[in-house]
Order: sequence, then C-alpha cells, then structure tokens
Amino acid sequence: MFELNITTGQLAAIWMFAGLACMVPMFVKSPWQKFLIIPVVFFAIWVTFDINKEFIGTPMYTKPAKFIYKHHSTTNYDNQKWITLWAMVKNKDRLYRFVYDPTTNRELNKAKKQAEEGKATIGEFKKRKSKNKIDPTDKTDLVIYDFPYHKAFPKE
Repeated sequence: MFELNITTGQLAAIWMFAGLACMVPMFVKSPWQKFLIIPVVFFAIWVTFDINKEFIGTPMYTKPAKFIYKHHSTTNYDNQKWITLWAMVKNKDRLYRFVYDPTTNRELNKAKKQAEEGKATIGEFKKRKSKNKIDPTDKTDLVIYDFPYHKAFPKE
C-alpha cells in the first residue's frame, strides 16, 4: 500500500487527538458532528496496528532475492518443516519463512558458521532453469558468498 514513517511521539499525539475527538459528544449538540468520532478512532486504530506490525514484525512467506544473512532456524509447524530466516534486505531487518529444503538449509548452515566467525555473508535465491519448457519450475537455489569488503579489509 504505502509506507508510514511515524515515531512513537506522533503515535501518542494521534491517540490524544482520538481521545479528544471522543469527548466531542459532551460539547456538540448536532448529531452529524458526533459521527466524526468514528473515522478518527478507526484511523488511530489502523495506524497503531500498522506501526506495531512494523515494530514487532511479521514473517514474509517468501524467499528474499538478495540479502545479508543474520540468523536462521528450522522448526516443525503443522507437520511441515519450515526455515525461518532473519536477514537484512535493503537496509531493513526482515523475517522470512519458507518450506524446508535440505540444500537450502545446508547453505544457510555454512552462512551461520561464517557469521559465528564474525564474517558477513550475502545470500541470493536464484531461480532454477527449467529442463522442461512446458512445465516451468518455481524452485530456487541459494547461493552464498562472502561479503565483498572482507577481501578489501580483512579481519586481523
């Protein structure tokens, strides 16, 4: 949709305004002005949920195209194995969740080992080339490589 960038102070101001709008029936006699409370309160609730989702975050059920690896884990949920990946994409920390794949998990374990050694790792999901032109595949392969600055500025 569109991105809101609201601070906690601005969020508090929105709720103060919504609280004041709820006091309108005490001072206003005309009934149509009392109905202005409803959109103001709904707007305040919507903004609060949108901001909380940004603060707390929700996992995206896709694979990121290109990312900087932070951490990952595997879990069982509803009799299916999932990989949860914490990665930085476009300078934002994001949580991704996708179905378990042994080769992807193996590559992520390599990235985890490098992260434990203090080396940043870049990952990229590349689409597999389909052998059959009639039935294209949507499967991807994970390619992990070192952060390019480690060669220019090695850790001592």
